[in-house]
Amino acid sequence: MLSRSRLVNALACVALLGIGLTSPPVLAAEPPDASEIAQYEQVLKAAKISLEDPALLAVFRTRTISDKERATLADKVRQLGARLWKAREKASADLVRAGRPALPLLQRALRDPDLEVSHRAERCIAEIENQTSEAPLLQATAHLLAARKSKDAAQTMLAYLPSANEDLVIEAVHEALALLTLSQGKAAPVLVAALTDHEPSRRCAAAFVLGRAETSEQKRLRPLLQDRDDEVRFQAAAALLRGGDRSAVPILVDLLATAPMHLASQAEDYLYRLADANAPSTALGSDSKSRENCRIAWRDWWKQHGERIDLKKLNVEAAYLGLTLVCEAHLPNGSGRVFERGPDGKVRWEITVYNPIDAQYLSGDRLLIANCNGNQVLEMDRQGKTHWKYDVSSPVAVQRLSNGNTFIGTYQAVLEVTRDGKVLYNYPRNKGGSLYYAQKQRNGHILCIHGNGLVCELDTTGKEVLAVNIGGTAIWGGIEVLPSGRLLVAKSSTNTAVEIDRQGKELWSCSVHQPLSATRLRNGNTLLTSYQDRTVTEVDRNGKEVWKLPLKGLPFRARRR
Repeated sequence: MLSRSRLVNALACVALLGIGLTSPPVLAAEPPDASEIAQYEQVLKAAKISLEDPALLAVFRTRTISDKERATLADKVRQLGARLWKAREKASADLVRAGRPALPLLQRALRDPDLEVSHRAERCIAEIENQTSEAPLLQATAHLLAARKSKDAAQTMLAYLPSANEDLVIEAVHEALALLTLSQGKAAPVLVAALTDHEPSRRCAAAFVLGRAETSEQKRLRPLLQDRDDEVRFQAAAALLRGGDRSAVPILVDLLATAPMHLASQAEDYLYRLADANAPSTALGSDSKSRENCRIAWRDWWKQHGERIDLKKLNVEAAYLGLTLVCEAHLPNGSGRVFERGPDGKVRWEITVYNPIDAQYLSGDRLLIANCNGNQVLEMDRQGKTHWKYDVSSPVAVQRLSNGNTFIGTYQAVLEVTRDGKVLYNYPRNKGGSLYYAQKQRNGHILCIHGNGLVCELDTTGKEVLAVNIGGTAIWGGIEVLPSGRLLVAKSSTNTAVEIDRQGKELWSCSVHQPLSATRLRNGNTLLTSYQDRTVTEVDRNGKEVWKLPLKGLPFRARRR
């Protein structure tokens, strides 16, 4: 559910660079820098809000509904299942009129066993979410209050949390609370008090923040492992796991069967990273039976292997957030977009890009995008502002390297450029038709796939050290190096995604109509994009569909983080 800020992005980058954490760190929240503060202030100025602390606090206070008002809205939600049609209709209209403050209650109603209640809640949510979002304003306000260490800011934001209804706002408030209530790894009394608050949103915030405190402080979270709220139990378990507390693992296992899917998928990822090569083969499904089977498999795994696993060597901050990044080109209006979708089906954000073929999520909530027909590589934030660009003909692959340089694949070449645009190398690629995708590996070698099905590997001097022809890729092609060294290939000419060894021998395949890309997820499932069907689909090891996202444009690439 939560995409977890600059802190998590930075630590995820550490994990991608292969730097292991050998002991649980105190994860100090990172305050915004001067340029970020200037951006936040600009958002407030555009909304005609004073930058003085009382005005900033008022942004949250005027949007905080009282317990009495919340009880009234809860009663309206219950009326969605009233016996009389008129009463149900009035309740629906009143909830839509109440707007975003009603969303948390409506979202809980989606799981109501009364189908009338759940269906009406779904329709109300759809209407409310069409209203203008205040997320940018609330995010900016939270970050400014935290940067200033403003008096009463922590209490004000904790009071507001039950009224929060957008994930990006909740993230920003959690970040701000970490800055406001942690000092040298110790928690302030206001945060400790939130651990026993009657509102689950405040207990959840306290669990999230205390997960960044010293290990001695994290022990306060143990009672929350038995909390009645799934999100609170998950946050408490994740925090305690970070501190090497073994009591967290059975909670994560149980969440596989009982929690909403967006939490269950994150719990599964933590477990996969704990198990490494010893993970059970039963992946998380979407129906209750497969979810229970998954829970049983992990329960048995923990009984067998748990005592030998050193939790303190786990960097849990690099765990999946369950967010899927999609590059969608050739929309009916002629444009394209890059967006991120949560496991609950909601689009978290989207930006318009003319012809996005590839994208990589960077730290600081920025993205690196290959705008193919626009002949540019762009570094953009989630509001669509461009922070860096490089002009190059027909880019189809982009990758920010650990040295800060940018690797680019185009139809004609692979190249690496510095931040100031200096080209370090440029290796032409024309022997196999147009280049469809390229990826630089950790050893410096470059893997390419061409339109005629030629897979090539280049060494650090550009010399070809591998050439395997897997047959034409027709519409498009994608390739990815797996941890085993095998290759995962999207092969549109045969309507399959295939896993091959370095000699081209096929070891696994899955049917998909004209695949554009294939990505292997940590749980062993595969994320596929289809040209013909215009879909993003996740399939399990047997090729069985886990979920599918239909689109209007062409999804050239999808990634999971």
